[in-house]
Amino acid sequence: MPNELFSEKDLLQLLQLQTRRIMAEKRTRTGPLLAEDTGIDAGATEAGLPARWRLIPEETELHQWQRECLPLWLSSGRGTIKVATGGGKTLFALAAAQHLQNGNESDLRLAIVVPTIPLMFQWYDELKQSNIPESAIGLMGGGEEPSAPDGIRVLICVLNSARDRLPAFASQAGWPEHMMLVVDECHRANATQASRIFDCRPRYTLGLSATPEQDSGDQGIPSNDAYEASTVGHGLGPIIFEFSLRQSLEAGLLTPFEVWHVGLPLTMTEAAQYERLSSEISELRKALQVTYRRSRSSQDFLAWCQSQISRGGNAAAEAERFIGLANRRKRLLYQAEARSKVALGVLAEANASEHRAIVFHESVAEIDQLFLSASDLGLPVVLEHSQLPSSLRDENIEAFRRGVARVIISAKSLVEGFNVPTADLGIIMASSGSVRQRVQSLGRMLRRKADQRGARIIVLYVRDTEDEAIYEKADWEGVIGAERNRYFQWQPVTDRPWSEGLEEISKAPRAYKPPSSEIDVNGLQPGDPYPGKPDGMYLKVDQSDNLRTEDGAIVAVPQAVVQEILLRNSFRRAHRTWAGHLIVRVDAQGSTEPDWRFLAVVDPPMEEERSSAEKGVRLRIRRVAGRQVLALEEDRLKVRFAQGPVEVLALLLNWVVSVEREKGVLAMHIFWDRGNNYWLEVQGERLQYKDSLPPLEFPP
Repeated sequence: MPNELFSEKDLLQLLQLQTRRIMAEKRTRTGPLLAEDTGIDAGATEAGLPARWRLIPEETELHQWQRECLPLWLSSGRGTIKVATGGGKTLFALAAAQHLQNGNESDLRLAIVVPTIPLMFQWYDELKQSNIPESAIGLMGGGEEPSAPDGIRVLICVLNSARDRLPAFASQAGWPEHMMLVVDECHRANATQASRIFDCRPRYTLGLSATPEQDSGDQGIPSNDAYEASTVGHGLGPIIFEFSLRQSLEAGLLTPFEVWHVGLPLTMTEAAQYERLSSEISELRKALQVTYRRSRSSQDFLAWCQSQISRGGNAAAEAERFIGLANRRKRLLYQAEARSKVALGVLAEANASEHRAIVFHESVAEIDQLFLSASDLGLPVVLEHSQLPSSLRDENIEAFRRGVARVIISAKSLVEGFNVPTADLGIIMASSGSVRQRVQSLGRMLRRKADQRGARIIVLYVRDTEDEAIYEKADWEGVIGAERNRYFQWQPVTDRPWSEGLEEISKAPRAYKPPSSEIDVNGLQPGDPYPGKPDGMYLKVDQSDNLRTEDGAIVAVPQAVVQEILLRNSFRRAHRTWAGHLIVRVDAQGSTEPDWRFLAVVDPPMEEERSSAEKGVRLRIRRVAGRQVLALEEDRLKVRFAQGPVEVLALLLNWVVSVEREKGVLAMHIFWDRGNNYWLEVQGERLQYKDSLPPLEFPP
């Protein structure tokens, strides 16, 4: 059976084209001899280094933000700048190095670490325009190795190579005392292995990223503070300057653009599969969250599930099944039929208008299929992802740069480190929900074009599904401006342009809620709407008016706050966010949006406040055959009742009744240290029985 994807006829045509290309390149060579024929390196330059470096063109004027940021960085020689893609981070880094060399550090050694091979060569192209001889510029990674360290003044390294070889190279060459380390896309260096680049102990450090922050594990810490506490933040220095995508647009550094957010439907079959998976996921989540809350983990729920799988604890099997079902649901959404229909429709329309387009997806399998479908339609398309041979990837990217191809379909590999100054259409077919990846994707599109063309980015999501969660995780109106965002729903159309299925809607499918760590509650009064995410831990008011965590720890709050919870929530529930904000969901009839209200700022439950269920014994006060008894509930199936001493039981139960009358509460438990001490926990207080009593007796 012949290969339908690549026939012998296709192979012959490819070989012929490659041969013709080689012949054409030979005819364009000038001069009687090539450098390789004479043994002379045509690219060699003299090793002499200028005393004053010129790393940026003399006619180049720094942007306002760069002029403001430069003295901030020079004052300490350390720090990270958070600047949107396309805002000029590379130019800033070169200007900083130039100022160092031409000022206080006349023997500078510059090491630049980048995450990808294409980005290494982009930096190399920038530096070749400087007055540094090419022989003094070394490369490390992608099959490249620097020459003798003595002749190198600038070294550009791929991260994976730098982590293994840069510290030894710097030490051998005696660089550290005069070394400036620049880490581009520095958020990529936060893994334990990658962070070994800081072992070279440079004197000066500069981090560059549009989104340097990493998940801190402690969700109560603001993102910039979390970055400063991270390995990369320690190595490079804190974020000292921020310049957003919106500021870049307002400064005229990026091309004008719109973002079209297009909600897609599932087919009936897809919708039924989605509902079935979601039901199973919901049931598993409920069971797992009980254990998650009791663990008091600072990780988010998904990260906690993944950690349970690796540890092999009691929850490992359920956590593994939960992750597996969630991944199946994600694949279902990635493979939604409407995604490819709309993407192909957009590309066909764009090709007719001679636009250049980039398509981003999270799944290699899906972009492979999209590439084949686009090729079958005769579109001038190339493919780019990490599973292709490096030589083919390079040729495909170059074909797109030159305009031979007008569409490039990519997985995550194009998100960082790839400049596309001629693209004016972007399709984000699927997003993991990562704000970082979405910002980087937009940045690829928005670099100013020579012909002043605008750009359009089309974001596809499956409506009425978890796909919509991407709008809760980023404030896109704040990031790029409300006027640049347009929202649509799409319905399938037959034999008509894809755009005829669009219906514009007024707003995003879900509202953005910032994390609680970013909420300033100083201006909030009790009962005010809470503007942040209801993250954190569940709390519940027990029948004794104690506010407790799921595992029984008391959260100390005034009784007035407890009464506010009871007044507003019939389930007696509240939340303590990761930032320590006590919030309550208000009962609302017929409302589709949850109404969260701020109540107070509360301290975390302390170990000494934890219920004696962990320190001793919690005895349930139960009513059996019309009389009160004390029960020791060891599990659901095993309950033992206190049999005596009779006088001790009578004293304790009478005491409970008196406390209930005095406090106006219903006590559900008596706590006992297995010795002579008994107490109640009521309205956040520990009330000790006044006398020492003999131990209770339980049948075996």
